[in-house]
This record gives sequence, structure tokens and C-alpha cells, in this order.
Amino acid sequence: MLPSKKFLLGLALIIGNFILGKLALPFFAISMELGLAIYLFSWLMFLIGLVLCGREGLAWARVYYRHFEKKLKHHMLNGLKHSRSKNQSLQTLKKLDQPSPTTDESWTMTNKKKSKAMAVVDESS
Repeated sequence: MLPSKKFLLGLALIIGNFILGKLALPFFAISMELGLAIYLFSWLMFLIGLVLCGREGLAWARVYYRHFEKKLKHHMLNGLKHSRSKNQSLQTLKKLDQPSPTTDESWTMTNKKKSKAMAVVDESS
């Protein structure tokens, strides 16, 4: 399955957006209006590129994401033999699948640790 010309043009516009956006930065020092015009034009390129890529681009992105995900899992299970055992790699994969604690929970845990440390310091004085 080869990509269509419409998809390739959209991809070129998206890549051009990043390049033009970085090239616009020095123009802000010369003239704020010129820099802003170039920067906004780069966003217009990005949006047109997204429309041109459309569903075909989404399908390609899913294919590459799945490939990357398989490659990452393979690397974590087999590629880390030198630094970790397979059991540790499996534990790491399980941790990646679990949701991370909320900010409030981690803040509470940090404060509990600090209060325990302060209690130890107070006892020693």
C-alpha cells in the first residue's frame, strides 16, 4: 500500500510547518509583524497538511505506532539483558500499563515522608 500524492503533499506541508516555524524566530527580532505573519502562515500550512492527510494519514500513524509499540516491548523484554533481568523488565511493563498516581496523592505521600523525617530529627535533638 503506497501513500497517495495527496497524503504526501499533506505530509510535506506538516514537515514544512515545523521548519518554517523555527525559521520565523529570528524575524521576531527584526519585526514583530513579519515574524508573526510567518509564524501564522506556518500554522496555516500545518492545518492544510492535516486536512490533506486525513484518514489515510491516521491509518499510517496507527501502523507506525503499532510497529513502534511492538519494537519497544521487544526491546524491553529482550534488549535489556545486560542491565536488568526479564522479571524486572516485566515489572516495568506492568507499571507502564497502570495509571500514574494523581498529583494530590503524590503530594500527600511526599508530605508524609517529610513529616516522618522531621519526627526523626526532632527525636535526635
